Amino acid sequence: MTSRMIMVVDDELAIRRVLSRALHGPARTVIAAGDGAQALALAAERRPDLILLDVNMPHKDGWEVLGELRRRPGTRMTPVIMLTGEGGVDDKVEGFELGADDYMTKPFAVGELLARVDGLLKRHALLLSANPLTGLPGNPAIEAEVSRRLQGGEPFAFFYIDIDRFKAFNDACGFAEGDRLILKTAGLIRESLGDGFVGHVGGDDFVALCGLEEAPHAAQRLARLFDECAPDFSRSARGPRPTLSIGVATTERRAFASYAEVAAVASELKAYLKSETSRTLSRFAFDRRGRGGPL
Repeated sequence: MTSRMIMVVDDELAIRRVLSRALHGPARTVIAAGDGAQALALAAERRPDLILLDVNMPHKDGWEVLGELRRRPGTRMTPVIMLTGEGGVDDKVEGFELGADDYMTKPFAVGELLARVDGLLKRHALLLSANPLTGLPGNPAIEAEVSRRLQGGEPFAFFYIDIDRFKAFNDACGFAEGDRLILKTAGLIRESLGDGFVGHVGGDDFVALCGLEEAPHAAQRLARLFDECAPDFSRSARGPRPTLSIGVATTERRAFASYAEVAAVASELKAYLKSETSRTLSRFAFDRRGRGGPL
């Protein structure tokens, strides 16, 4: 279990102690600062994963500290929850405008605080892992979603999707056209999967998850939609016509022990499809084997 570092900033020693005891645990370590200057120095040195920042402090108040945190590259993205005895709307608006991520009014319930801290940490982790081009969840979120379904015993189909001849297309047409093709592909995957999970591994590699019953229709729809759009890219940019290779691993006939096993099976199927270099249409392949069976 990865431990997250939380920094508590409050000029009242009793509050720092209460918060430190409440937050400390197997998944969280706590550091504390008693004033704004100390908080800024400690944040620069230790790089906490989240900061609980009191508004009303002497010398340098929470608003000043927050502004400085947001101006510094090392803490610009660090989640900050403001703590204050003032519950007015104007105060909250000011905090959000300065870059606060959440706001809690004293006195507060410890259970609510822990829920907000853990929720913000999870959202921030997903944000950091998102692909900057498509905005889709990246590898940490993908692995977490697959692991969640495995642990919960939820049947699913895992798609590993690759754009064939993408490097040749990118070289011939330029990075702008390559980015446009990736964005279009991301949109088509979302459209084809409906409420399913869609992630972006990186480059021209995507993954998606859905239920077993929806999977065949989703694969057919994705291949068809992509092939309908592909001529527009190859014609307008005079590049090689792209296609998709879609390897699909499912829990229908085998029990997977980990995300790595799921990804390996789907990747093997995708590689098999990509070996057919002469095809001009997108293809998909479902894993129909039991554990350890031949391809």
